[in-house]
Amino acid sequence: MSRTGARDRARRQLTETIAVLTDSVALLGKSRTLVENVGTPAATQYLADLDAFCARLFPGQVHQHPDNLAVDNFAAAMKTKLAVARGKGLRGWSETRVQDRTLAEMLVGHIPKGNPGNFEDIANFAMMLHQRDAHPQELTFAYNAMLSTSPARRIQSEPSNMARPTTTMAKERPMLFNGPMTHALLAGQKTVTRRLVEKPTIAPHTKLAEGSEAQTADVNLAECPYGQPGDRLWVRETWLPCPDAGHESWSNHTLSYSAWVRTGKKICDVPTALRKPRHCIYRIDVAGDDHGSKWRPNIHMPRWASRILLEITDVRTERLQNITPEQAIAEGVLSCRDHLDPDGIGYSEEELFSILWVSLNGHENWHANPWVWVVEFQQVKP
Repeated sequence: MSRTGARDRARRQLTETIAVLTDSVALLGKSRTLVENVGTPAATQYLADLDAFCARLFPGQVHQHPDNLAVDNFAAAMKTKLAVARGKGLRGWSETRVQDRTLAEMLVGHIPKGNPGNFEDIANFAMMLHQRDAHPQELTFAYNAMLSTSPARRIQSEPSNMARPTTTMAKERPMLFNGPMTHALLAGQKTVTRRLVEKPTIAPHTKLAEGSEAQTADVNLAECPYGQPGDRLWVRETWLPCPDAGHESWSNHTLSYSAWVRTGKKICDVPTALRKPRHCIYRIDVAGDDHGSKWRPNIHMPRWASRILLEITDVRTERLQNITPEQAIAEGVLSCRDHLDPDGIGYSEEELFSILWVSLNGHENWHANPWVWVVEFQQVKP
């Protein structure tokens, strides 16, 4: 076959594949709104269209042109994901965050490997981004994850809205948690926290939608004051230093243990060898209100006294009242149900979270339904 003939065949194959991609993009786009309207005729038609799409035969490509293999693989992956989502029912693609993250992983995972500079593959990649509106930050996370696991897969020409991976070191920041939430962390029942988005963080031209239907704020996720995925948060909780009175380090220190006690337990006078979590007492570990000493507020906890270290896995923004039952559970409300619902009324997970939020920020703040940073994390060894 001549070079011109091979190019024409490749373009025909690419056109067939793009048709599949376009249909899948249209179905994914509809799912954002229709899954929330289960009983409507539009939702019924959507499910029928989704069934029909999943039943379609994928276009057969005999002697597939190598330039289109990555595009075909991606289209096949999209079709598979749609089928899996359909099998899960209406909630299969109900969360925007899940859709964006899944799409980003598929997009990045099928970037051409043998010919990274191929114009047609990159053009198709850009088309998918434009039509599906995947968040660039999700793509960045997926791209960096790919590079960290397989450096050899680095591509030379990323789409313009794909941020290049950086080599900056992970940062550590302190984060305050109250007693119930610290207890939830230690119990492994809290994996996310919500914190207010301060107004200066929001771009001046942003038109923030009113009500709980708003899904995302026009903010730069890179400006999250709590960090980015991979960064770490050390937990500040209410505590009390309790260094070992008989430790040998006191003899080499300017103060004796008894003198240190009489100075009012100045943290700066604790010998370096005793500046460790095991030489501290934490408020939530002690029953009752009296310990014979004055508890130190969490805001005054130094880094060395912190016993809980968290690694950020995801950062996003959303309206406060958009929280789902699953996210409320991830906030740790079940671990402190007795504290939030002392009368045993039987509040739902979302109601328990609202009670928790009001206890910290007030009723007016809850009813204002502000934008919040949603910071997901996992515990790591300090």
